[in-house]
Order: sequence, then structure tokens, then C-alpha cells
Amino acid sequence: MDTTSAGARFPWRRMLIGCAVALMLPATASAATSAALARYDGPSGHWVTTGAVTSGYTLEETLGFLSPVSVAGAVPLYGCQEGSDHFLSLNSGCEGQTLLRTEGYIYSQPPAGVASGPLYLCLAASTSSEDHFASADPQCEGQITIGLLGYTLLSAPLDRYNGGTHWITTGAPPSGFTLEEGLGYLVSGESGAAGIAPLYGCMSSGGQFLSLDPGCEGQTTLDVEGYIYSSPSAASDPLYRCRDGSDHFASFDPGCEGQVTEGLLGYTLQSPLTPPPATAPPPTTAPVTSSTVLPVARPSAHRALRVKIVLSWTWRGAASRLTRAQIGRLPAGASVRVTCRGRGAACTSRAIVAGRRGLRRLVHALDGRVYRAGDHLSVTVSKHGYAPERAVIRIRYGKLPSVGLR
Repeated sequence: MDTTSAGARFPWRRMLIGCAVALMLPATASAATSAALARYDGPSGHWVTTGAVTSGYTLEETLGFLSPVSVAGAVPLYGCQEGSDHFLSLNSGCEGQTLLRTEGYIYSQPPAGVASGPLYLCLAASTSSEDHFASADPQCEGQITIGLLGYTLLSAPLDRYNGGTHWITTGAPPSGFTLEEGLGYLVSGESGAAGIAPLYGCMSSGGQFLSLDPGCEGQTTLDVEGYIYSSPSAASDPLYRCRDGSDHFASFDPGCEGQVTEGLLGYTLQSPLTPPPATAPPPTTAPVTSSTVLPVARPSAHRALRVKIVLSWTWRGAASRLTRAQIGRLPAGASVRVTCRGRGAACTSRAIVAGRRGLRRLVHALDGRVYRAGDHLSVTVSKHGYAPERAVIRIRYGKLPSVGLR
């Protein structure tokens, strides 16, 4: 494969699978276009789409917002499939494979005046079958970078439309719906991140509605509209879910404009996210050292170990690279065990265990590993007759990993 071009790909297995998802949705839903580009993980690897996915896939994050309609400076982004592998392409013919849908329009350059981020096409290097995904990380979170797809917006307006019933979306509604009211802005985010929650577009017999439940309360899940804030801020407004008979809608009014109030969905921003000042430091930093010192040895009754562990990192977006690991001198008979829990490429291997003589090998195995946001790295020092000491490193999005003792 030519890893510098978004158009070059591995030879394809000529097995085609039809797009059953669209057939399962109501006809009116198929004409709608969500703006949030969501990344899921499931039984066949990753799936990045603005639409619905089949059962078994769980939301990992949203990768920004596409324009739901053609605009200047943006080009179509297509959702494609080959066998069980889903991938994105700028090629309308999906490079000879199956075209599933037009996901939306991605910007060829960062649009002026609004916050945006790059989107890269990636290929997992550690699976037995092809698994393409997309990432904001130019290094593809330690996997293979195929090329830059374009730029997505980091926030998008949530609008309310009326076509006899209501439709609330960050994207485009089906034909026959007209804009009724703007309901603030949703943002891009990562599943499990503090302070925000994914907001889903759903379909029932009464029409489209919004929900915080990924299962849409037993109804049909259409898409992810974006992330909504769980707590208020000075620049946000509360958004309520409302009902008028069987027609669900959303409103800033806690009284739901004289209809039934079903509950608070969260808080939307009053204005879109804007780019940081030109003088802001770049997101990529020089290696930063994080030091973890296990408890200092006390009198023998405490049976405590004292070992210094120094980890140096670089990070950008969801990816954090361990550039250097240093482990101090171990007492005789002590050992170090390193494990990882998460979805990053570095968490696919088994635990690494070493005693005094094997420390160099352990450090060499750790150097250069790339972890992704949400991964938890555990370093345990133990010795017979002593209480084990454990440091837990949590990989964070766009920040130095945090370190704690347990």
C-alpha cells in the first residue's frame, strides 16, 4: 500500500455486502443527513459514519461535524464498504467498492472563523483483516496513516424543523421540513468524557426525537447529533425534551411552550466554538516528564517498597506516545508488572513482567508505545512479604497522562 495517498489501498477481497441499514429505517429518515461524524467499534472493526450502524457497535467518539449540504470549500465524503470493512473515501466510486452513502461534505482547508480539526484515514495494523478508521491524530494513534481526508468543524448548530411533526438535528432534515428555531450548538466529543454526553437522533411511530439513550429507549437509533453539556455555563442554555401528543420536540422553555415537559436533555452553547488565538501554543508539545514515586520505605513493620518510575510522553489529540521509560533500582526479589486496559494499539499485548535482571528488556518493550485516550496503564511493583505498590496512568485527550497511586 502507498501510505501517503488517500486513494491507494490494499487489493480487495471481492465480497460485497449490501447496505441493510437503510432498509431498516423509516423512509422519511433515509432522506435526512446528520452532521456529526461518529466513530464506532464493533465485531468487524471500526465504522465511521453520520448515519446509523447495525447492532453490536458502540460509540467511541465524534470526529467533528460535516456540512450536510454542499458549500464552498467542501467536497463530498463517502461511506464505503468492502466485505466487512467500512471506510471513508473522497472518491465517489469508493475505489471500486460498495458505496453506502454520502456522509456529508468535508472542508478541504480549515474554514475561517470557526474551530475545526484535521481528519485522517487510517488502517489498523494489528488485525487479521482490514480495519479502516478515521482519526484526528496524524499518526493515526500508532497505526498506519493513509492520508488526510480534510477538516471537520468542532461544533454545529442544533436546529428545530417543522413538517407537520418536528425534526431536531445538527444536519439536514428530510424534504418538506422548514426551519422553525435554532437551539444552540452541540460539540464534538469522546465517549465517557466528563461534562458532556452524546445526544442521539431517534425515530418512533410518532416521528423523530432526541434522546440521551444510545438505544433510543427501545425505538430506532438514527444517528448521533453531537455532544451536549451536562452542566450549565455562562454561555449555555438549558434544552428540554417536550411532547405534543405523539410529536416530540425540544425547547429552551422549561414549560415546553404549553405542552408536556419530558425532561432536561442538557445545555447547548449559545455560539459556535472559535479557533484559539494565533499566539496559543501548538497542541503538539516537546516530551514532558511525568514522575511517579512509590511510597518511601518506612520501618520494617510497614513493609513498604521504594521505587522511582519516570515516564516521558508526547501527545496530540487522542494519542499519547511513551517516548522513554525509566525504572529505578529494584530490591532483590522484587518484580515489575505492566498491564494496559483500553482500546489503544499498545493495549493488545499481554502483561510484561520483569525482575531486576529483566528491567532493560521491559523498558525497551515500553519505549515508543502509543496509547489512546481512555487507556489505563498499570505499573505494579511487588515483592514477597511486602504489600504491592501500583501506579495507574490514565491516558487523556490532548493532555499529559494523569498518574495516581492505588
